[in-house]
Amino acid sequence: MEHKQKLRSELLDYKYELAQEEIKKSFWGDFLFGGLFVSGIFIIVDNLNLTQVISIIIGILNISLALLLMIGRLGWPKFNQYRINKLKGKVITLRQNNRYGKSIEYLENILKIDNKIKEAWVEKGIILNDRGRSKDAIECCNKAIEIDSLYYIAWNEKGYALNNLKRYEEAIECAVKAIEIYPENENAWTYKGVALDGLKKHDEAIECFNKSLEILPFINEDALNNKGIALIHAKRYEQAIECFNDVLEVYTINSTLYNKGLALNCLKRYDEALQCFNKALGIKRLEILKPAMSEKAYALFGLKRLDEALICFDIVFEYDPNYAQGWYNKARIESLSNKVDESIISLKNAVEFDNDYKRKSKEEADFDNLRNILEFKKLIYDE
Repeated sequence: MEHKQKLRSELLDYKYELAQEEIKKSFWGDFLFGGLFVSGIFIIVDNLNLTQVISIIIGILNISLALLLMIGRLGWPKFNQYRINKLKGKVITLRQNNRYGKSIEYLENILKIDNKIKEAWVEKGIILNDRGRSKDAIECCNKAIEIDSLYYIAWNEKGYALNNLKRYEEAIECAVKAIEIYPENENAWTYKGVALDGLKKHDEAIECFNKSLEILPFINEDALNNKGIALIHAKRYEQAIECFNDVLEVYTINSTLYNKGLALNCLKRYDEALQCFNKALGIKRLEILKPAMSEKAYALFGLKRLDEALICFDIVFEYDPNYAQGWYNKARIESLSNKVDESIISLKNAVEFDNDYKRKSKEEADFDNLRNILEFKKLIYDE
């Protein structure tokens, strides 16, 4: 689930012209400020030989008076707001150029000036979450909630981060709170659906995604993608493909291509699945490389191209030798190839790196020929 430009635009609607409008209210104030400041500079420059100490003092007083006039007209809060607005503009530019580390630095500078800006806390949380720091993101959202407990966007993003940590019950609580505050909150319905799907309540999850799509029927790729994933989990593969196709009519998103390929693999439509994985890999995003390459291997095996499938795993493990999904898929292929010993070794690696694959293995038909193997029983059923 990728973070949404729409939400970020809403969070960073910072009204850049606030200070400028205040200054424009008084032409004579501008005139007086400029006159005092410039005259002060000239008086000092003309008397740098220190022969006219009194003139220098008058020049300094003029400059000081000009600065005090500006601060007096804006007031300290609005003067700080002027500084904050400049920093916020830099955050937007940096974020648009995917320079998230520098964006966080500027957000922290904003919060040093005023740590009660809820939007800045949430924006920092969004960036941290996107960078895999979900626990830190939750802390940022909590700060925003302390400032304004009715700020539904903070509840949204906290729920999103909790989903990433698989803390689904807590994520549901956040979504429910966000919906109480703002019922027409499509993101909260989506995040609630993701949490329910994580708890294997697939039908309830699909209802939440449908509610999100009722609120925002167009350009709601998050709800469509996640509805498709829930439909895969419910083994309703054709309906899942329809969801992914609806997204792909508007966007070319590598995660959607990957999910569509996953559904096609489940239907044993391996040629079509392979096309999806190749397109997803062609977008050249590192975060999709490992899952797409692992599922591409399974599609290649389905097409009886075993050597090419094993090369895919070599590529995956070159990037990440601890990638559990890769070891799991390799174990499935080896099991179907009657390579029992190799399959057990690969499955051990998968379980070591992600214990959830122990549960998945109990339901995986590809391991049916291993069910009576003692090592498999020990590994999966703790017998």
